[in-house]
Amino acid sequence: MKKAILILSFVAITLSSYSQMSVSGLTSISLTKVGLGFDFNSRFSVDFHMMSGFELIDITPELTAKYNFIDQPTYQTYVGAGASVNGYNS
Repeated sequence: MKKAILILSFVAITLSSYSQMSVSGLTSISLTKVGLGFDFNSRFSVDFHMMSGFELIDITPELTAKYNFIDQPTYQTYVGAGASVNGYNS
């Protein structure tokens, strides 16, 4: 009985909540960057990026967060902050 209540609660929360996951990538001559993002709701999201040089040395992790305080059909205005653990030196 407890499992049924737990499963029904999880389904109800999942159907009523908003979230979206994204994956990104960028490569150039001097930098490779891959990222994983998660939107908790339509206003708050976080991204995790891993950056490195061409030879995949000096890997730099970066975590960013963004809050969207104006969301209009033609534009968005947001503020964000991020931090990286190891600065990339080319």
